[in-house]
Amino acid sequence: MGKMIEFEVPLTVAAPVLALGVFDGVHLGHRRILDAAVAEARRRGVPAAALSFAPHPREVLTGAPPELLLPVEERLRRLRLAGAEAAGVIRFTPEVARMEPDEFLAELLRLTGLTGIAVGAHWRFGRGGGGDRRAIGAFAAARGIAFAAPEELELDGERVSSSAIRRHTAVGELDVAAAMLGRPCRIFGRIVRGFGEAERILRAPTANLEPEFGVLPPDGVYAGSAILPGIGERFPAAVNIGFSPTFYRGGSPCRRVEAHLIGFSGSLYGERLEVELFSWLREERRFDSPELLARQIRCDAARTMEVFRRS
Repeated sequence: MGKMIEFEVPLTVAAPVLALGVFDGVHLGHRRILDAAVAEARRRGVPAAALSFAPHPREVLTGAPPELLLPVEERLRRLRLAGAEAAGVIRFTPEVARMEPDEFLAELLRLTGLTGIAVGAHWRFGRGGGGDRRAIGAFAAARGIAFAAPEELELDGERVSSSAIRRHTAVGELDVAAAMLGRPCRIFGRIVRGFGEAERILRAPTANLEPEFGVLPPDGVYAGSAILPGIGERFPAAVNIGFSPTFYRGGSPCRRVEAHLIGFSGSLYGERLEVELFSWLREERRFDSPELLARQIRCDAARTMEVFRRS
């Protein structure tokens, strides 16, 4: 089978209580599962650990993964921030997908020596999704393993889920998505070369982001911030999402994410960047001259600073 489980932070003590799930986004509902695992681990005097899945099971099962909210390394970091002493991934392969529920649980027990499991109340696993909380409960009871399956969290009558966060973000309901996440929405990617005009005219660094993770909201200009993981700093940023119509010169249009960093100087090409989106400022539009665009972006930057100070 190969190495089925990889912990980014190794378990230093055996017999953990495991929180188990995909955990894309590590949203407030996920943290309820983590809380249950941490509470049981404290009762038993053992570590709490979290296991996610990579790649996303839907990618293996259907060939069509969802737009992931977080890269794996950020997912594991946030699981540790939520209370897991160790976090890792189960390598989801076709072989793992074919395992019967009891077979999967037995392998998990063999590899980790777990003494407790916490999952979402409606989580499914095993061949054909045949495993559920009843299957885990029966497996755990027969072996003296603690088991918790917290009911899923609801906000304003809607179940908190990664799918709901994607849906709300895609239609621009950033406040709802942020409430479910417990933090602002983010886009993750690498900075690539853009048209080259904006930085010359605006005299401020313009990061043209090639998105890799996160869901893009509708086109427009947003107040946000830019986080440079390499230096660990955060800057206010006016973020344009769309087709840059003022600078567009024909050819195949390409949807772009441009973050105008406020208060930063230096080269950004090739760096990784995380962009937080706080709120919508205005629609994207074409300006008759770059100078008019520069004037508007100065207004956008001033409004962004107001939002940033309140964030």
